[in-house]
Formats: sequence, structure tokens, C-alpha cells
Amino acid sequence: LKPTSGVSALTVALSALAGLGETAFNLAERDGGHGSTRFIGTRLGLAMHDLPVDPATCTPDLNALQSLLATGPRPALVYLDSFMCLFPVDLAGLREVVGPDAVIHYDASHTLGLIAGGAWQNPLAEGADSLGGSTHKTYPGPHKGLLATNDAAGLAVRLDEHASHFVSHHHPADVVALAVAAAEMDARGPAYAHATVANARRLGAALAGRGFTVCGEKAGFTDCHQLWIDIAPLMDAEEASRRLFEAGIVVNAIPLPHITAPAGLRLGVQELTWAGLRADGIDELAEIFTAVLRDGRDPATVAPRTRALAEELAPEDGPGEQVLRVALAAAGIGGAA
Repeated sequence: LKPTSGVSALTVALSALAGLGETAFNLAERDGGHGSTRFIGTRLGLAMHDLPVDPATCTPDLNALQSLLATGPRPALVYLDSFMCLFPVDLAGLREVVGPDAVIHYDASHTLGLIAGGAWQNPLAEGADSLGGSTHKTYPGPHKGLLATNDAAGLAVRLDEHASHFVSHHHPADVVALAVAAAEMDARGPAYAHATVANARRLGAALAGRGFTVCGEKAGFTDCHQLWIDIAPLMDAEEASRRLFEAGIVVNAIPLPHITAPAGLRLGVQELTWAGLRADGIDELAEIFTAVLRDGRDPATVAPRTRALAEELAPEDGPGEQVLRVALAAAGIGGAA
């Protein structure tokens, strides 16, 4: 728990899991890879190469990788750094292609909460050697980072050694906040994670049905929290983002893998789901998108609908509601729940 952020965890992992001059593969930015991986890996002296990607799923193309490795250097490290993701990686197949000696590290910054809730692949059970990432995206925790592995005698020691040099102070107060988030996830994680995926798929279908170009449609739009919209047929992505913001909705205008426009819209439904948004709210959200982006309505006239939708949200009732009080009471702080 020493890393202070996702990029902090990324730096430690690149340093610990491959040596100076060794070959490491990661996803190119055009394929959804994180913009810092190549820069940091190169500065650490690694020979960085692009993982070939299947454009239909934006996951590694294992046949192309096998052909590449037949004539090129074998990797010491495969760093799966997808911060643009829709579908899981075939980790067992990747292991078969790269062999037993390569370290496979899975950056779970965006999907950690879905992993914890059992709604996304479990990398450490499917072939990855280690896992890392941030704790404030689908995992509803503080701004922190973590690293994990099942290899207690080998990789864990290396990761801890390198973390102790790259992180001088690991922010213990944030570790406490992460412990509270972990307790909340024990109580609410499975229901939240599966509801997040269901909401993302429903929103994808609702937007596609209203004429939006939603990526991944042939594969069901998404298997996680993210949705990508190629908004270019209607307007520039920055303009779309501005109009939505004025209507009370925040989205990313960002380059999307394998679309021709300079940028599209990236959506994430995890925070709305955690707050309690259900199917009818997803449908209303799609109607708001349609009014602002397709039908040309003035965002100011639509904003009250967004506010009304937000005001209806409330945390789910259940054991998660009293987690903080219980945690504080167990630590001898504050009153009983």
C-alpha cells in the first residue's frame, strides 16, 4: 500500500519487474494504453514495445503477438496498462504466448472495484503475476495506489523494495481511508459492481437506440463501467463535452482507440451506480444526452432534469450504511453504531 497514486504504482512496478535494458511490452496510447507507461519505462532503461491489439475488442491480438515474438525479443515484462477498456483480456492465452518466464503485470486502475465485486476478471487467478493501480475509479476509495501479487517470496519482496525507494511517505491517513473503503466494498461490492456493468450496458443500448454511435456494439458495448461514443457524426467532441457540462453532466472528450475523429466521449457510470442510479435513471440520462447532443436543445433548459435526477440519488440502504461508524468504534474512536 505504499504507492500514493496509480502512476506511483506504475513506476514502482516497471522498476521492480524488469531490469535495465530488458524488453517490456505495453499498450500503445492509440490502443488505450496509459500515456505515462512508455515515458517512464524508457526513462528507467527498459526497451519498450507495442503490444499488437485486436481493433474489435482493443485487447491484445495474441496471434499477432505470437508471430512478433517468433522473430523478435522475448519480453521480460508484459505491462497491461489499459486506461481505455471495454472488454477483458485473455490472460490464459497471453500466458501461453509469452511463456512462463515473462512477468505479466495487470494495471487495474480502472477496473479494481469491479474485480473486488466479482464483476470483472480476476487477473491474479487467470494468469497475471502481479496487479496494481489506483483506488479511486471503480474502487470508491481515496487517492491512493496499491500493488498486489500471490508471489510472497519473490515479486512481493521486489515490489516492496522498489516502493520503499520511490515512495518516501505512503500517506498513512489515506491507508486508513482505504481500509474504510475496503470495508464498504465488503458490504456493497458485489451488488455495486454487477449493477455498474448492467447500467453501462443499458446506457450503451439506450444511446445506440437513439442514434448515437457507441463503440463495441457488436460485442454488447462493454463488459465494464466505460462506454465510448464516437460523437463526430453529430459534433466535435469538445463541443459535446461543453454542452453536456452546461447541462450538468461531466464526460471526457478524449482520443478513442480506432475511431477516425481526433476525440470522442468516454463515459463511466460507476459513481452514479454507487449513488443508487437504477434502470429508469439510466433511461432518463440517455434522454438528456439526446436532447442536448442530438436534438439541439439549449443545455440550460435541460439542466433542471439533470438536477432532478441527481436529487433522487441516495446511497443504498443496507450494511454499508454504518460501515464508517463500525470501523471507528472498532478502533476505539467515536461512539457505537
